[in-house]
Amino acid sequence: MNAQVMQDRGYTDWPERRMAAWLAAVEAAVARNRSTVTVLSINQILEPDGFVAQLRARGYVIEDP
Repeated sequence: MNAQVMQDRGYTDWPERRMAAWLAAVEAAVARNRSTVTVLSINQILEPDGFVAQLRARGYVIEDP
């Protein structure tokens, strides 16, 4: 993600953009559907500031596997 080509194209904040896009997609799916499933890698689940932590911070109740 730190490649020069990414920086040249203005994607220096790619991880933040990816997180924001994912969270928006999850919130849209939750609003639209009775149940929603997503698949994440284990590191994205366990990171203290990862995807699951971001959902919890927004008030979602997450059931651990």
